[in-house]
Amino acid sequence: MPYRAALIIAPLALALIMWDGRVLEALLPIGEVAPFDFANFTRSSTPNDFLACRPSFCQLEADIAPPILALPLDRLVAVWERVIAAEPRVTQLRADSGQGQFEYVQRTPAVRFPDLVTVRLYSIDPGRSAIALYSRSIYGRGDLGTNRRRVERWLARLRAELARG
Repeated sequence: MPYRAALIIAPLALALIMWDGRVLEALLPIGEVAPFDFANFTRSSTPNDFLACRPSFCQLEADIAPPILALPLDRLVAVWERVIAAEPRVTQLRADSGQGQFEYVQRTPAVRFPDLVTVRLYSIDPGRSAIALYSRSIYGRGDLGTNRRRVERWLARLRAELARG
């Protein structure tokens, strides 16, 4: 009889834990997050990160190069704030508006794994700006493409928000 009870109780307990993300978030802490420097960093040695950056801005080879945007930096910042506000499970860890750099943690939907995302918005000249994004997992050796999908989704939402005007 105890075996049958365990077969019923264990899935219910797991479902309850996953339903209340706070439990999983407590079990998967973020830890101390140091300020990130796009000009001077080393890529993860595991396949659980994704870098979107223009070659003229990052020293390392990026996975993709985001486009140059035909708008001034202050407008890009305003549009970016709307984009990130629409993202679920995102917490801003740090913002340096003077540098145009923002650090976020976004947790995965089911298990609530925390992933760090650093975004840098920067001016190329008075009428053009660009974005760099580095998304990386805190836990695990692989991410099943989560960081890539996140960066591509955020860039797509940025393009859509810019198209709206």
